[in-house]
Amino acid sequence: MKRHNKAAWEERAKRGHAWGECKRKDRFATEGDAHTMIASRRRRGWVGPLRTYECRFCGGFHLTSQPVRETRVVEFDRREAA
Repeated sequence: MKRHNKAAWEERAKRGHAWGECKRKDRFATEGDAHTMIASRRRRGWVGPLRTYECRFCGGFHLTSQPVRETRVVEFDRREAA
């Protein structure tokens, strides 16, 4: 299983990307690689929820047990703000 390209990740970090949180996590180059890890964990007895997500900082994929968050769209009326 191929992990995310470390050199590319470090280059993004040098340019100021907020990578502190993803630095300690396993990174996968593709979503398929991340799904392979989920299958491996299931075979070893993991019973909780587990899903993949694409990291906006490193561009790789991570695993999480957190549910998908619903995003709320808040409409903004510039006339009321003035």
